[in-house]
Amino acid sequence: MARRTLLDFFEDLSRIDGDFVVYDDGYRAWTFTYGEIAARSRTFAGRLRAAAIPSNDKIILWSENRAEWLAVLWGCLLEGVVLVPIDYRSSPELVLRIAEIVDAKAIVVGETVEPPETPRPVWPIRTPDPAPPTPHPIRSPRSSSPQAPRPIRRGSCSRTGTSWRT
Repeated sequence: MARRTLLDFFEDLSRIDGDFVVYDDGYRAWTFTYGEIAARSRTFAGRLRAAAIPSNDKIILWSENRAEWLAVLWGCLLEGVVLVPIDYRSSPELVLRIAEIVDAKAIVVGETVEPPETPRPVWPIRTPDPAPPTPHPIRSPRSSSPQAPRPIRRGSCSRTGTSWRT
């Protein structure tokens, strides 16, 4: 099937059986499969629906780089919500000013930032794990065995810096 939108790409990726991203938080490596990121993305999209945040409204993501960032991004794309990412090293005052300017309906915060004092909903980026996804391996036309691409990114993040490698 030809991919015409990012959502077509998402649906294709969600069916791949294999590791998608490996995230090292400085203490241990966390491996997320394509299906796990897709399930977390759908869970976040459900959170947006439950909060009655409609398409074209905005939310802020103020977080360090981590795998859950991908789930928030894809969850917003699934619901048509505009994601406004802000560097985790930014001040709370800047985050609140941006929230006011864009009329953000919620702020998602990472583990290395102090949640700002605001009447807007503030959600932690780390949410309970969704139910494990049903595996949907993609089969190559030349082979009957599942084909899983290599993880897209391997990264590490700490309070002192971030490095990414392919």
